[in-house]
Amino acid sequence: MAVAVAAIHRNRGIGRALQQRAEEWLKCQGARTLQVKTLAESHPSLEYAETRKFYESVGYMPIEVFPTLWEVGPPVLQLVKVLNAGNGL
Repeated sequence: MAVAVAAIHRNRGIGRALQQRAEEWLKCQGARTLQVKTLAESHPSLEYAETRKFYESVGYMPIEVFPTLWEVGPPVLQLVKVLNAGNGL
């Protein structure tokens, strides 16, 4: 699944609200951790730099870079977040 906020709507709290709602629902389903994957820092895209910054700002931690996860293409960064009752945004 891919979720994104269009560039013209960024910096209005939409992504943060979507993330928070997803976390609330997933906690109710028994999830304990979340993971996301995005392009790694070695990719020059400013948009993906914004994506990494957003995920880190809501509590995701970079774990590992996979050079060939998506076969041919740029390296992929895996980030994870631990969910618990006191884990807010």
